[in-house]
Amino acid sequence: MMAKGWILIILCFFPVFAFGQQGKWPYQNFIHARAYLYNLEGNLKGGFAIIQGNKINHTVTSQGRRLSDEQTRKVISLINSDIRGLEEGLSKTFIPRHAIVFFDENDLAGAAVMFDFDGESIRLQPEKKGSRLIRELSKKEIDDQLQKLSIFRTIIKDLGYPVLLSTFDCQKLKP
Repeated sequence: MMAKGWILIILCFFPVFAFGQQGKWPYQNFIHARAYLYNLEGNLKGGFAIIQGNKINHTVTSQGRRLSDEQTRKVISLINSDIRGLEEGLSKTFIPRHAIVFFDENDLAGAAVMFDFDGESIRLQPEKKGSRLIRELSKKEIDDQLQKLSIFRTIIKDLGYPVLLSTFDCQKLKP
């Protein structure tokens, strides 16, 4: 009976921490998630990861903006759906400008979703387990992937970040 009481307390005070992570991305427990705008120069490409040694890359433009529990649940739900088209990149480019980073109870960065809205692609850190996409997508599948990308874009916009489309747009934001 006492154990059930502790579980209830944990669920009430740490609702994001309580997400079941066994076998699902981000494969670890976390306390909160923050969104970032970064890489305005556009120099970080390809396999670049925003988390380096449990810290955030120095190109971030602010301390980040915390996602609500609802936004966090939505991001995790989308990531754990079929997003292989976005992971491969619908336009086959990847110059990330936005990221959502997940932090543990020690405030260490442990997982991230990095977005290139212009290149219609995302990267995960750590990468999602499972099969890679090795075929061309149908129009219906592409539309589904673009719909998911649109939801990510809306979350970023709702947090007050501009959703940049090009390196030229980013140049206008540099101090």
